[in-house]
Amino acid sequence: MADIGCGTGIDVVELARLLGPGVSVVGVDHDRQMLDKAHVASSGLSNVRFILSEVTELPFEEHSLAGLRAERLFQHLKTPEAVVADIYRMLQPGAPAVIVETDWSSLCFYCDQIGTERKMVDFLTKEKINNGFAAKNLTAYLANAGFREIKIEVMPMVSTALADAIGNLWIDKIALEMVEKGLLNEAEHAAFFDTISTADEKGFFAFSINLVIASGIK
Repeated sequence: MADIGCGTGIDVVELARLLGPGVSVVGVDHDRQMLDKAHVASSGLSNVRFILSEVTELPFEEHSLAGLRAERLFQHLKTPEAVVADIYRMLQPGAPAVIVETDWSSLCFYCDQIGTERKMVDFLTKEKINNGFAAKNLTAYLANAGFREIKIEVMPMVSTALADAIGNLWIDKIALEMVEKGLLNEAEHAAFFDTISTADEKGFFAFSINLVIASGIK
């Protein structure tokens, strides 16, 4: 079992504990500092190992994996179809692949600053993120690679706290970057944050974004 783009290895550790010592779980990431944290997190687990590798150069032999997952990885890929084809190669016949992605195009703030919201979505999907529409394309990636029994689940993530939008989505940093790039003017920036800050203070702030889970069987 492999988790590609595993980051600090939290999900690898949870999988290893869930599946038990008889199943080996491998985490792969290209960031050495992330993997250093992953090694610490997995201390004491004999069925966990981590590999430093680019996702475009995965070091697994054909038919060597009993399952694979990737979370919030495909939005960063410039060649997602090639990576899915390689995943198909590595999986054993009958093995599952599960891909989890944020659907940035679904980002919605429930206020009247619709123009600014649309500009933020365009920035995220078309400029900020390499593959901003990855979530919408997951089932096509799987189908084109030859996977069968493809399934999709859409999970809306809703919050009524501005702190969540800032802490989880970094909308403050995103908006400032847009101002710096000339994609948002100072008046739009001020109006947007005045509106959502007031809504948060008075108890009627809300935003939502979808998480998409796509899976298929080799």
